[in-house]
Amino acid sequence: MTEYISYMQTEKLFQVWPTIQGIKESIEKELELIDQTQLEEDEYIYTKIVGNKELSDMPKPSGNISDTTGNMAVADIKRIIRKDIQETRERLLEKKFYIEMVDDKLNIGFKRLSKVQQRVLTLFYHENKTWAEVLDELKQDKYYLSKHQAQIKRRHALEKIQQISKITVEMYECVMDLVGVD
Repeated sequence: MTEYISYMQTEKLFQVWPTIQGIKESIEKELELIDQTQLEEDEYIYTKIVGNKELSDMPKPSGNISDTTGNMAVADIKRIIRKDIQETRERLLEKKFYIEMVDDKLNIGFKRLSKVQQRVLTLFYHENKTWAEVLDELKQDKYYLSKHQAQIKRRHALEKIQQISKITVEMYECVMDLVGVD
């Protein structure tokens, strides 16, 4: 049977949701660069050896080898490079899957909340406001709540997100590992 996340885990996910969205963009950018960048194998080998540093006094290797053994070695290196790039791409795609799934599910749940519930969660978790500041902001928006009422709205909102999103423990653990939160 599939195990879904708890209220506390939903709360943690909501707290780090902006970070999740940033990681999602970062992974998309990495994949885009992998797909767009068709590095010459010689340049790839050079960057693997030297790093991203440019050594202007050092000539770059030409990649021309006249002996059979050398050609076989270069072919092996090129195969290893292609495998390395493919494995990196596969790892990124797996991370992207989990990040996108959790982001989408949080978004779906958040959209189903009332405006006041959305505002309470955003102010409290993403803008790090105190309850007094949350209540002041809500008054400016013409919502007059006590601290207790606002806390109940927060709890009901997170329960609704939890109920709608159906995020599995496996997804949660993968995403929280990427975010770097225990």
